[in-house]
Amino acid sequence: MIDHDLNCASHGPDGAMCQKIRGHKGTDTERRNAAATIGVLVVRRYRRNITAWDVWLPLKHLVWLEVGVYGGSDIPVRMALGDFSDLLRFAVGEWEAGDRP
Repeated sequence: MIDHDLNCASHGPDGAMCQKIRGHKGTDTERRNAAATIGVLVVRRYRRNITAWDVWLPLKHLVWLEVGVYGGSDIPVRMALGDFSDLLRFAVGEWEAGDRP
């Protein structure tokens, strides 16, 4: 987890936080070491509720969560932790029901 309060919205699409996220290879290494399907990076937002913290994941992992197949690229996507939690509950529910490969 990165503890930082910079983000792309406040520093432009090529701002300091975006460069830090793009250069952060530890998340994918940890995902592979754990034999996990997806890997996410959670960025704590100072003085924000935990549901407003940032979750960064590659586009291909987001596509997998949404439709159950890999697609897209390694472009980092940012979403709120609360929204990611809802999406993850939906994907796990489909998997447990047998609706996903």
